[in-house]
Amino acid sequence: MIEPVSNDIPVELEAYHRQHQRRARIGLGIAGLGIAAALISGSGFLNHAKFTEAPPYSPALQSALTSLDGVLVDSGELLLAGSLIGLGGAMYLSDKNRSIDSAVSQSAESLALPAKSSRSSCASAVVKLGLSASIIVGVGVGALSVGIGNEITNGPDRPINALSDRADASTFVVQYPEAMPMLESDVDRKVGDEIVKIANKYGIRAVPIALLLSTTDYKGHELTSLTIGINDSHDPNLQQNTIDGREPVYIDEAAKLDLQKGAEVSVNGVRTVIVGKTHGSSAINRIGITTSEQIVDEVMRGDPEHAYHAIGIDTDPKTAANIVKEAESQLPPSPPNISSKHPVAISKEQYINNSEKFWKQNSKSITSVLELLSLNITLASVSALIGIGILRNVRELSTALATGTKEKVLQLGELLRALRTGITSSVAGIVTAAAISPIVNMSTSALRVGIGFREAMAGFGIGIGASLIGGISKVFHLKSKIDPKEHTGV
Repeated sequence: MIEPVSNDIPVELEAYHRQHQRRARIGLGIAGLGIAAALISGSGFLNHAKFTEAPPYSPALQSALTSLDGVLVDSGELLLAGSLIGLGGAMYLSDKNRSIDSAVSQSAESLALPAKSSRSSCASAVVKLGLSASIIVGVGVGALSVGIGNEITNGPDRPINALSDRADASTFVVQYPEAMPMLESDVDRKVGDEIVKIANKYGIRAVPIALLLSTTDYKGHELTSLTIGINDSHDPNLQQNTIDGREPVYIDEAAKLDLQKGAEVSVNGVRTVIVGKTHGSSAINRIGITTSEQIVDEVMRGDPEHAYHAIGIDTDPKTAANIVKEAESQLPPSPPNISSKHPVAISKEQYINNSEKFWKQNSKSITSVLELLSLNITLASVSALIGIGILRNVRELSTALATGTKEKVLQLGELLRALRTGITSSVAGIVTAAAISPIVNMSTSALRVGIGFREAMAGFGIGIGASLIGGISKVFHLKSKIDPKEHTGV
């Protein structure tokens, strides 16, 4: 018997043709976009175009961001201790309480994989692996960002300590109380010389200090540098102004170039010769160069009458202030129509604090934004991982509910699982950050990013905090998310 031809074939053919026509139009549109993108890229028309929005500066927002480090570190300390105590306590009490035993066993079980097909099992494993990696990356980026932020803020303390040691100074006489190496400080040369004279009269060591943000060139390798000029009568290498037409300098070993004693380098275009190496006078892309004050001002700066950056005095700020007052009284007063600069004495600690405040205000909020992003990435990944776990184990959870297990026991089990995930992922992320930090340091001269206690605690704050928040959000009203009748037939 011959069956009649279906009248639906023309309709199906028409639908088939419409689908292919629509697909062709979409394809042409995409290809057109590709051609337009190639033309725009080749023309360079949009090379400097970008979306930028600059709302008014918010000191409150900056303050909140710069304090994020402290919040993460404090949270990490509390959460790590609390999580370990909680997990350990639950395991200890599992022998004494059947409900806690059930929750602990639930938290220790691996997430069930669907048995429908090997393809779905593989896809589920890939998703789980990807989310776990995202958590580790989030923690690692957060810990590394805290390390970079700490180095940006505290790294410049190194040259200040080196300067203080070189000058034997515990107090600095500067132009104004907020002075620090990256900001101009002009102490009038006549006043400075008189301060040194008065201090020496009382048997107190005082030396003029010159600072110059400079550029150092060695065989085509150009480095930014911080040149410190201090007269040291005990250093024979700096007693002679020139050595074969070259000025004597010390260079910090952080330059990481093959610079040996006797090598010639150019500092701000001035030929210099290395007479030795220093340690700890460099920070964040600024290689420390040390020489005499005369060489900095007279030769490199070309201004023998240039004001001093500071006067280093080996005494307390109160005594130094009295010396400054006496020195000013020995000099003729400034003309009435000229605004005079009265130098002030600040402690080494205040000088360091000025530097840290400067760098924190200018760059710390940027790394704090990265920390905030890493926290959100970690939270999203943890929440997704926990949610997928609940969906995968919905049959087991439904069975447990149907057989009398209380919802609170299941919630506790999932929270304990989330804490396990947070702790293990945090450890992996912190180790990853520690492994990457040397590569970061290789990218910039004199950078010393490290992963220490504060960075590790911030990592735990991100990992465990995100796991706890994600876990609570997913297990809240757990019973409403699963239906024992649907999955068990009970």
